[in-house]
Amino acid sequence: MIESLEKVGIKDVEIFTDTAKEPTTENVDRLVDKLLEKNTIDCILACGGGSVMDAAKAASVLAECTDKDLASYKAPYDMSGEVEKFPVIALPTTSGTGSEVTKFVVCTHSTTGEKMLCLGSAYVPRVALVDYELTLSVPAKLAAETGIDALCHSMEAMVSKKANWYSDACAKSALSAIGSHLRLACQGDRNGREAMSRAATMAGLAFGNASVTLIHGMSRPLGAHFHISHGLSNALLCPDITHFSLQAHRSGYSQVAQFLFPHDPTLEHLPTNLAQLNGQLGLPMLRQVLSHIKTQEFLDLIPRMAKEALASGSPANNPRLPSESDIAHLYRRIFLRGENNDAASWHSWQP
Repeated sequence: MIESLEKVGIKDVEIFTDTAKEPTTENVDRLVDKLLEKNTIDCILACGGGSVMDAAKAASVLAECTDKDLASYKAPYDMSGEVEKFPVIALPTTSGTGSEVTKFVVCTHSTTGEKMLCLGSAYVPRVALVDYELTLSVPAKLAAETGIDALCHSMEAMVSKKANWYSDACAKSALSAIGSHLRLACQGDRNGREAMSRAATMAGLAFGNASVTLIHGMSRPLGAHFHISHGLSNALLCPDITHFSLQAHRSGYSQVAQFLFPHDPTLEHLPTNLAQLNGQLGLPMLRQVLSHIKTQEFLDLIPRMAKEALASGSPANNPRLPSESDIAHLYRRIFLRGENNDAASWHSWQP
């Protein structure tokens, strides 16, 4: 990439690689310091997955703020308006987050461990360059996890209380591509990778205009407290939460089923088909992911995670409004689905 920039006359480049698997406020703070100590930086080229792009988006805005504490701007604070000092050019290297086109940033507070959602038009990158060839080296496991993230983005946008004609159009485009190409992409198929690259961006446009719902609301605390990647957290929660929400938006979920599983579009089969898709992609179940965690340790944390999920605001968009006790029950149910379940166990999943 540096060589490509130099070929077009851009030679004054500062490289920042101090990023994490999931962005933290410490990562963002260090990038802000880097931006402010140099007088020659005029934009940020964020080349990477959602974590890289989110860190860049947060830093580009935070550098302009008087209060440099990102926690001051977590949802429901709306960071809209012309506050962006360093335009972000986003180049996604995975097909899942859609961060290249959204007004959302997810960042873990380095002190409290809270996975914060920040939102506002100021976070939208100035330019998104979506080149599927940047995703060709992504391993199958990461392709599966990020692919399920895109699936959840588009499905949640379809059934969100904030859905609209534009988000529906984007979500349907994404779901159609995901249904026919996600498995191929995870096998390394070039056409599959290209289709999923487009789908992830369309899914980003969908939830960027309709917001996400309960899956993402519950996913953030689970990922923050147990260091589970975002896409995998969504996958672990998706079947049970879809079953919980199904009857509250039959028309939306029916369309999701038709796009994702045309061989079996029956509405009531959607949660089971989502579980089986996890198994086909080789994704583990939660008990296996957290095999190093004692049962009581997880159960003791459920009340806190339920409160954090509700506080994020995303569950309020869910077609079936969950209570704190509903969320706690879902966490418990998903965790207690057997001992050390592997991918094959998804095929015997029952609501």
